[in-house]
Amino acid sequence: MPSISVVIPCHNEAKRLPALLAALHGQTHPADEIMIVNSASTDNTVQVARNLAQQYALPLRVVDNPRATIPSSLNCGMSAVQSDIIVRLDGHCIPRPAYLEESLKALLALEARGTWGNVGGQWQVSPGSTTPIAKAIAYAVTTPLGAGDASYRIGGQAGNVETVPFGCFRKQMWQKLGGYDEKLLSNEDYEYNTRIIQAGGSVWFTPAVQAEYFARTTLPELWKQYARYGFWKAQMLKIHLNSLRMRQLIPALWSLIAPCLLLVALASGMGWLPIPVICTGGSIAILGLYLLALVGYSLWGVSKRKISGAEACCLPWVYACIHFAWGWNFWRGVFFYARQA
Repeated sequence: MPSISVVIPCHNEAKRLPALLAALHGQTHPADEIMIVNSASTDNTVQVARNLAQQYALPLRVVDNPRATIPSSLNCGMSAVQSDIIVRLDGHCIPRPAYLEESLKALLALEARGTWGNVGGQWQVSPGSTTPIAKAIAYAVTTPLGAGDASYRIGGQAGNVETVPFGCFRKQMWQKLGGYDEKLLSNEDYEYNTRIIQAGGSVWFTPAVQAEYFARTTLPELWKQYARYGFWKAQMLKIHLNSLRMRQLIPALWSLIAPCLLLVALASGMGWLPIPVICTGGSIAILGLYLLALVGYSLWGVSKRKISGAEACCLPWVYACIHFAWGWNFWRGVFFYARQA
């Protein structure tokens, strides 16, 4: 069997490493090498990693990356691994016991069909804390209203997709593609997978590969996360204009349309502008439909016993946070790109 190296970029992950390394210790197909890339950590990440490696007898190596960005850490770690196959993981996840085995199986099956590429699986998203807002966030990011059609979040059948989280692939492919784009401080996975597809490879999703992922716990944390996603998606379009998907375009457009509709309704109600009644009514109706969709989707979650009433009360705010954080910062990214062009 081919050897497997796991690459984990880490920045101040001392609290999360015990669960991650324990999960790697319990894999049905053990890793031949575990590469921790220490990205300018200011806590005791390295010492925790080495203590756990000794406790579990893990084949762990540590390399330092002073640049402290995810894509540069990935490239640093992957250039140093010795195995033919690389599995990328993250300090915020816990792989299920068969994660490495199923990843390897899926990659070899892909190659047996005469193609090559990257394989990945599904996140089982868990709340980062026990508060209603944290549980609502974890639920929202696994629903179509919060994640669109992203299979790795909402689930689906095995098949070709546009992107997968983390991934399992040959080191030779990573070298051939030139590694991760270090100019992108987010969306580096998406951009990497886009290049795989453009080069004639496949990005393959399989629900058999599963990892637990911990969602953000508060609205400010969620806003910051999706603001970063939106901004760096705009930067990615500078390289791959055709990578914009409908699930991304809709919140981008809505983030512009909604404030305009609200402005029309307020200007009419305050008598600032002579706006026709039909325009005012239409604006209010469209905004009302959006609010109705958020509330209705939240109540649907309660009816299916997926969330509690307290979580449902938080859910409309969570969805709005995702939509507007992504959309407004996408346009901020577009403006930034326009200034830099």
